[in-house]
Formats: sequence, structure tokens, C-alpha cells
Amino acid sequence: MKHPAKKNFLSEIMKLVIVIMIIITVLFGVISYFVAKFTAEDSSSDDMNNAASVISSIVYDYMDPKIKETQKIVSDDKITEFINYGGVSGSEKDIVSSPDYKYVMDSLDTLVSSDKDNVSAWLAFDVSGALIGNGGKFLSPDDFSLKDQYWYKKSNMASGTSSQPMCSAITKSVFDDTQEVVTVICPVVEIETTMGYVGLEISVDALNKILGQYTLNSGCYPIVTCNFGTFIYSPSSTEFTDKFNVNRAPLINVLSQAESYQDGIDSFSDGYDTVYFNVDNTSVPGWSIIVLFDNDIMTGGIYKYFKQICVIICCMVILSVILIRNAVNKEAALIPKINETVSGMTEGAYKNTIDTVLSSENELKTIADNVNKISVMLKEKDALIEQYAQNDILTELPNRVSLYNEIENLICNYKKDNEDKHFALMFIDLDNFKWLNETLGHNFGDEVLRTFAEMLSTAVIKYGKVYRFSGDEFILIVEFGSDYGKIYEVIDIMRKAFDKPVRIMSDNIYFKFSVGISIYPDDDEKIDMLLRDADMALHRAKENGKDRVSFYTNVSKKHTFSKASLAQRITTALRDNELYLNYQPIISTATGDIHGFEVLLRWNSAEFGNVPPTEFIQIAEETGAIVQIGTWIFESSCRFLKQLCDNYRDDIIISINVSPVQLKRSDYIEHIKRVIEITQVDTKNIQIEITESTLIDFTDSDNNVIHEINDLGIAIALDDFGTGYSSLNYLKNFPIKCLKIDKSFIDEINNNQRDYAITDSIIDLVHNLGIKTVAEGIETVGQYNFLCNMTCDYIQGFLMSKPLNEEDALEFVKMYDALHKPDSAHLEEHERQLAEEREKKAKKADMGGCIEISNASLVDGTISQ
Repeated sequence: MKHPAKKNFLSEIMKLVIVIMIIITVLFGVISYFVAKFTAEDSSSDDMNNAASVISSIVYDYMDPKIKETQKIVSDDKITEFINYGGVSGSEKDIVSSPDYKYVMDSLDTLVSSDKDNVSAWLAFDVSGALIGNGGKFLSPDDFSLKDQYWYKKSNMASGTSSQPMCSAITKSVFDDTQEVVTVICPVVEIETTMGYVGLEISVDALNKILGQYTLNSGCYPIVTCNFGTFIYSPSSTEFTDKFNVNRAPLINVLSQAESYQDGIDSFSDGYDTVYFNVDNTSVPGWSIIVLFDNDIMTGGIYKYFKQICVIICCMVILSVILIRNAVNKEAALIPKINETVSGMTEGAYKNTIDTVLSSENELKTIADNVNKISVMLKEKDALIEQYAQNDILTELPNRVSLYNEIENLICNYKKDNEDKHFALMFIDLDNFKWLNETLGHNFGDEVLRTFAEMLSTAVIKYGKVYRFSGDEFILIVEFGSDYGKIYEVIDIMRKAFDKPVRIMSDNIYFKFSVGISIYPDDDEKIDMLLRDADMALHRAKENGKDRVSFYTNVSKKHTFSKASLAQRITTALRDNELYLNYQPIISTATGDIHGFEVLLRWNSAEFGNVPPTEFIQIAEETGAIVQIGTWIFESSCRFLKQLCDNYRDDIIISINVSPVQLKRSDYIEHIKRVIEITQVDTKNIQIEITESTLIDFTDSDNNVIHEINDLGIAIALDDFGTGYSSLNYLKNFPIKCLKIDKSFIDEINNNQRDYAITDSIIDLVHNLGIKTVAEGIETVGQYNFLCNMTCDYIQGFLMSKPLNEEDALEFVKMYDALHKPDSAHLEEHERQLAEEREKKAKKADMGGCIEISNASLVDGTISQ
């Protein structure tokens, strides 16, 4: 039967794998982020350098031809000769009259016409400051002040130390102040002396158009400045203006000082963002080509690279999980089977075995093989346990468990059928088996039990099944309808089966056994009660001489009680108000007055009826129930005594029987004191009765409880004197105030001279010791007269009064005093009434009881009742 575990092992493994993979993925992700960051920074740096290089190339490609064309003119010797000849005076006339004037004009015209974006070209004389332009244009020193030009003042061209060209900032055209231009300026140098300058003016709009026609990466913004901090070009897009303000620090500082930066990537912080920039101060002389990169170009690269890594990692994780899952499923394929098999084993199902033929050779296969072996072993042992649970090992007969199941099934079926069906439960016990076992050994005893069980089962096989109950006790169940004769038929067969000696080992023995029988439903309808009834009948058979058969009947129920049943019920008898007290009068022989009452305990059980004290007192002592019962007796008796003393006479005594179990309790004296204090009785009216067996326990003991009781003023009476050791040491060593002569000496006192002599001697002896005497069990006037002649102090018995309940005892005292003591005629009438009651009881007993069958009658084929 499949019994899934609360958690699937493979699922848990896969969950664990997934969790581990997630952790690894997160760790790799974190690591990958930093790797991506560093990698992206390198990659972004390359991207920024490439972007800056492209922009520089655009500007360079646009400006370099113009610079070279301008340098070409400057390097012409005729230009130098022209400047030396006509440029000293600075007059237009001298300049125009120069032999190379036309050549210069043609060169300037050619320079302008070399590119449509060129606006004009000019030549300025350093000495005179005059300037001529293409198309014959002329500006005198007054119209054009060379020394006032910003590029002239701020550059080192004026010093004559530089022959390198430069590009100027945006200015107005020299000849047309409506146009904005940038100018390529090349110095004309001769023998390290600057003679003049050639300038080529280029349209700013054309330059902007060139730069603006290229589409750059997002976040990439080119700016061109001159070395003097003025802008040549900056983007006009809203994207740029939203992100950057070129007039606000720190950007303005970077732009204005661009010529001081080294070429390459640098950065500055703009609030929370980092702005990267590339500066190129070499592509175009006099200009700084600056490319700004906002933070997105860096983070975008990081996230782009990080996404790529994450995608790769996720794919690897998914692939790893799939591969691991397949590998785990393959390697751990036995786990569900092991789980199913083990779960079944916990529920007692050992049929499932694990198929390991196609499994890998690993630890799981070894475990599965071992589980298979364990399953087989448990199955075998379970079968063996089941056999032992239902059968007796020694005799191989069904055991007590099987017996209970069988009886329960029979009762259930009988109740369903509602037919007049019966079965007999026969409790069989081997006689003298204990002696055989102890004398000849346990092996011999075991062989006796095996042989007896086998022979008995064979003999009654047609009538019923035999069960071993315990030890040498067996149970036979015989079903029958209403023919009770079948029971006797089975008994006869059993006896005949064992009428000859049986060979056991090297000895021949006769099997003798006793049988107790209870019948369903005549005797009881419950399993335990039927077994109890049969057991009680068995005990009666053994008590009457063994080798007998005894039937349990309802009459026997009133006279025979199971000790175990009594022990079970006595503990709750007081709680269930089943216990009560009777009081038997004790009469003074000297005065005829009531001396007192003996307290007698009685038990009217709801289950057993009236149980005699001889049946339950010892059991109460053995179970410890006597302590609680004794406490109740003492307190109830003292309350009754208080009532007698208050309403009638203050000299009446109460004689209370006390168990040695009570006396041995350390708190007994304190309990007596507490009750006396509560009830306010006089201790001189209390007498405690103890037996000779009780005194034995205290003879050599350090327990002084008897002397402590005497010290309280309570009299000690020795009960049943003559039935035990009757040692005079008791009378010497203990403070005995009264001695009660047992009924066994009184019964034949008027017929048996020895009983008479013993009783008379006891009375004389104890009187000499100052001890009072009480004779028990007085039932005839003759006994009464003899005891009076012996001067016995007190008598009690049915002749004077049977034990009375509390109400009748009070009435007895009242009526006794009113009669002024009963006379001999009154006593004789009591004796006659007692004789009639005994006769009636004898007749009733003859009409019912247990049927007992002896071996002899069975062998002869007859049954006696």
C-alpha cells in the first residue's frame, strides 16, 4: 500500500539544488556586475575614444586641406619677396606696384576658390600692418590694426618664434562684418623672423553644417573651442541643452581650460552624475576638440554587458538544473520505491519489494537490497509472531488470546441468532503438577504438558477445541444446544482417555486432573465472568479432593468468591456504601447487664452479595484497603459510643477490632487522638481487640504502639485466644486487660471434658493475672450456665443477641433495661429459635450447590450429585 512521505525526497533535493543555484546565480551576478563594470568602463573608454577620434577626424578632415592650402602659399618664396618689397611702407601704391602683386592676388584668389566654404583670403604685413585680400582688396593700417587682433596679441606669433599655423575663434570677416568666420592663420617667416600672415576665412555656418550632419551615439556631444576660451562649435539640440549648461561650472571651466588638458579621456562630477570627456588639442592647431559623454554611456555599457552575462548565467543555471534533475532522477530512482516499501513495512505490509535490476551500482541500490532483505525477514518474523501471538509455543495449542477471540465470536453469534444455544467453558487443571515439576524437573514438566495437551486435543477433537490458558491450566469449549448431556459425554471421554499410565521420558505416570465448568448463558454472559465462574468451580473441585469435576452454579456464587475479584471490589466498597457495621452485645455474667458491644464489619456487595468477613478481611489487609476501612470503623464506632453514653449509660464499652496493618502505620496513634478529640468520648469506654498473630509481629519489635494505646487509657483485648501459639509471654509482656476465648473451645464445653478443663484453666489463669475474660459464640443455655459457674466475666453470642445494626442496637439497650435482664425462660426461647433457623438453612443448602463428579463415578459411568 503506497504511503507517501510527508515530503518527497527528490523534490527536496531539487529544491535544495535550485536554492543553491539561485545563491550561486546571485553571487555570480554580483561578481558579474563588478566585472561588467570594469569591462564596461574599458569598453566605454574605447567607445569614447573612438567617438572622439571620429569627431576629431571630421574636424581634421575639414580643416586640414584648408590649412595645407594656406601653408602652401606661405611657403612660396615670391610671397616672402612680395612682403619685403611692398610691405614696408604699407601704402597701397607701393603694394600694388610690387612686381609680384598680381601673383599674390592670383594665389589668394586660388586659395578662396579652392573650397566653396571659403569666404576670403588675405595677407597682412607685420611691419606696416597693412592687409590685402583676394580680389584686390586693401585695408590700410588705419583700417586694419594687426597688433589689435586677439590672435596676434595672445599668440606667440608676434614674437616671430613660431612658424606653425593656427585657427582662430569665430570672428567677423575682415572684409564683410556680416559674416562670421573662423580663420586659418599662417605666419610668413624668414630667417626666424615673422614677415607677415596669410589668413583664410571659412564660413562658420559651413563648419557647423559639416559637424551637424553626422549622427553620433546617444550621450556623445562634440564641442570645439579655440585656445582662447571661445566656442567654435557646440550642439544646439535640446537633449544637449537639457543635460549641460556650458556657462556653468564645472563645465565652463573645462571648456575654457581645454588647451591645458592632455589628450584622452577625463571626467568631472556634475552633481550626482559623472561626466566623461575627451580633449584633442592636436588635430587642429589653436583649437580644442572636446567630446562630452554623459553618464548613460558608461552605465548603459555596464547594464548592457551585465544583461548579456545574466542571460548567459541564467541559461547555464537552467541547463544545469535540468541536467542535475535528470542525473538525480536517474541516480535516485530507487528512493520513491524505498520510501513506498518502508512505509508499507511500518504498516505491516511486507509484500512490496524493490526492483533493483536496472538500478545503478551505488549506495541506494545497496540500501534497496537491504530493505528487501529486511522486508523478507520481517515478513517471516511477523508470521512467526502471529503464530506465537495466537498459539502456545510449548504445546502448540491456541493460547489465551485465541481463547478470548473464540469466546467473543461465539457470544456475538449466539446473540445474533437468538436461538437456544449454549456452550460449556471447561477449566482443566493438572493435579499435582507443581510437585512433578519441582521433583522431576522442568524438562519433565514440559514434556508432561506437551503430552497431556496432545492427548486431550485428540480425545475431544469432535467436540471442541482445547486452549492453553496458563501453566498447567487448559480450557475446552464445548458447544451444545439444549442437551446438557453432551457435557457429561465429553467428561466421560476425557476420563477414559487418561485411564491408563502414560510414558513420559523414562517414567510411567497417570494423568489426574480437576475440571471446573461454567455454562453460557446460564451462569454468565461475559467472557471474564465465565472464566471466573469456571475458575471458582475448579477451585471447589480441588478443595474437595482433586481429580474431580465441579459445575459452577448460582448457589455457589453466594458462597465462593474469587480472591482477585474480591481484591478488585474491596478497594471501592467503602466509597460505594457497601460496607456497614453491626454491633453484638457483650453481657456481664455477674450482673446480667450490658457490658458493651463488639463492632463487626459487614460487606453487602452489589456483585457478590453478602461476603463473609473471613473471605474479605485478609484481602483488605493485603491490598491496604484495611487502612481506610479501619479509619472509618474507629470513627463510626466512637460516634455510636458517644450516642450510647449520652442517651443511656456512661459505662458501656465499645470493642473494636484493629488490623496489624493499621497498628504498623506511624500515624495511627495521632489518628486515634484526633477521633477521640472530635467525638469527645472517654477512652475508658474504648477497647481495642488484637489477635495473637498481631502480637507476634510486635514481640521483638521496637514498635511501642500497643503500650502507647494503653497509655491513652484504652483497654487492650486479646482476641481468639487458643487458636494460635497461646503463649503466656503475651500476657506477661503486653498490657492485656481482657482475653477472649475462641468459640472452638466453647462449642463442646458441655459435652467434652477436655474443652471444659481447658476453658476453666484459662479463666482461672488469667483471673490470677487480673485479666477479664470474654467467651465468644454462646448459642445454648448449657454453654451459658457452664461459663457462669466458671466465673467467666463476660459472654457474647447468638443466645444473647445476633449482631445488630446501629438502630437495632440502640433499641436493644432500651428494651434490655426495660426487661430488667432476661431470665432463663427467655434464654431457652432464644435457643429454640436458633435451632429452627439452623435447620432451615441446612435444608436450603441441601437443595442447591455445586455438582461434583469423582473419578470413580465417571469410570463406572455414573454421575453423583
